[in-house]
Amino acid sequence: MVDIKIDTHVHTVHSTHAFSTLKEDIYMAEMSNLDGIVITDHFGPYFSEGNLFQSYAGITNIRNVSKDISNMKVFSGVEIDIVDKYGHLAYFDTYFNFNKNRTVLDLLTSKCEVVIASYHFFDDWNLSSDQCTNMLVNVLENSRVHILGHCDRIPYKFDLDEVIKTAQKSNKAIELNCGSIDKNLNTKDFIKVLLKKCKKENVYISIGSDAHYCSQVGNFGKIKKILLDEDFPEELIINKSLESFNQFIELHSRS
Repeated sequence: MVDIKIDTHVHTVHSTHAFSTLKEDIYMAEMSNLDGIVITDHFGPYFSEGNLFQSYAGITNIRNVSKDISNMKVFSGVEIDIVDKYGHLAYFDTYFNFNKNRTVLDLLTSKCEVVIASYHFFDDWNLSSDQCTNMLVNVLENSRVHILGHCDRIPYKFDLDEVIKTAQKSNKAIELNCGSIDKNLNTKDFIKVLLKKCKKENVYISIGSDAHYCSQVGNFGKIKKILLDEDFPEELIINKSLESFNQFIELHSRS
């Protein structure tokens, strides 16, 4: 049986459209027998238009929370938007008045242990397959990024082989998003293809609940079944244990 001990993708009320506090998420993680969670609240134009600094501060201040709460490891993270066809991340060209030497993106990611980069935009960018592929390749080659988030939701075709090849070269993980399973009937088919290719190329994956309510934390059942059906090697699952997750973070810091 595949065991997942860290939920790598958890939101709190700071995301504004999620409904649970950090304490509630931690409690449900305990009930799910997890060893840790990564708090990955949203950061990007759709999620911080009201007050950029407050959005930034709410994410970066998670580092002031105790790393061990009720025997639960709490990792500081962010889910940051891909904001254009070139693969730039949110606020790559924006500065706070108090620091004109480093972009908002640099400041934020330097304070996060885990960075998930995801496509969220609802605008029609009308990307060709080559443009979309290049966008994702650029994201994976960004040294700030650890995980490519829910790429199954991108509405454009792209070269999955090239994306996986880049992830392997860059020591990055591709996310299997539990929240996607119930949103799109085609997601299971995409995940099966993705797993076959990742298995062949020895590419890391992460499994995240994408919890926007605490009852979703650690809810990996449907993904676990697919992993078993595909006989996916556990050594390529970065969050199968606290030890393997820490090793992945350390590997990324050295790359």
